[in-house]
Amino acid sequence: METYDAFKSYYQKELLSDLNLLEKERKKVLKQFLMASALFLVGGIGCLGIYYVHATPVLYVVPAALIIYTVICYMKYSKLKAVYSINFKKNIIRRIVDFIQPGLNYYPEKCISQKLFTDSDIFRQSIDSYAGDDCISGTIGKTNFSFSELHAQHREVYYNNGRRQERWVKIFKGIFFVADFNKHFNGRTFVLPDKAENFLGGIFKFVQKLTVGRGQLVKLENPQFEKEFVVYSDDQIEARYILSPALMERILKFRQEANSHILLSFVNSCMFLAIPIGANLFEAKIFSSGMKFEYLVSYYRYMNLAISIIEELNLNTRIWTKT
Repeated sequence: METYDAFKSYYQKELLSDLNLLEKERKKVLKQFLMASALFLVGGIGCLGIYYVHATPVLYVVPAALIIYTVICYMKYSKLKAVYSINFKKNIIRRIVDFIQPGLNYYPEKCISQKLFTDSDIFRQSIDSYAGDDCISGTIGKTNFSFSELHAQHREVYYNNGRRQERWVKIFKGIFFVADFNKHFNGRTFVLPDKAENFLGGIFKFVQKLTVGRGQLVKLENPQFEKEFVVYSDDQIEARYILSPALMERILKFRQEANSHILLSFVNSCMFLAIPIGANLFEAKIFSSGMKFEYLVSYYRYMNLAISIIEELNLNTRIWTKT
């Protein structure tokens, strides 16, 4: 993996010229959006004005025509935005991926499958909406891995003064990572944030409360790790074998570098890692310049961080072989 300074040099020498071209494209997209918004505002005010002065209906023709034209402008804006986003990912994000780790696959429209997300058994709420994009996959050493952005939601029904209402509850939004740990585990081991309700908010209450079926609480000889995480497993010996002192230190370091609470599970032959993040990391900026180095640094840091999991968690040690 390349360093921050190397990436800054790469940005200046290799990316700036393409970013200049994309910046012109972004401004066209923004201009189309502002024009559509202005037309909608003028048309709406015109209709309201005619309504309140009780003018003849024929006068509605002009503002109504403006609103129709607004719809056309918004459709054009959506098309321009989609093209700009595709070009940004193709010309910038894909090249950042190649810069960080040559040979990786980048699929802007794909994501980790819902089956794999469910197989992790980290999140147990029923899923009513599942989406994601920006999947990166490949092999480092002998370890196959993939990760992508995901957004899973649950539709919750509740009653307000006897009236049935629905709301969407976020199950998970962030980066979800899957790696082959080269071991068919006998049991399942879960590493969850300690006191998740307090740290992660109500949307994650099911992570900590649904401990039934996760096995027994595992006590480990690392006070700092136990301060940050709570561990459950249905195989105490295997859990301690997986969570060696070295691995616990690596997980703590990764949690600090990610600056986010993380959730892990070791199920079947895979390690699953969930990093909750509110923003869509790899989406092109529309309302601010995409040329800013600080924006590209955020892409670089998160991709670099995700790919570094292989080294940080020492998956290539190959302590075990599949049986």
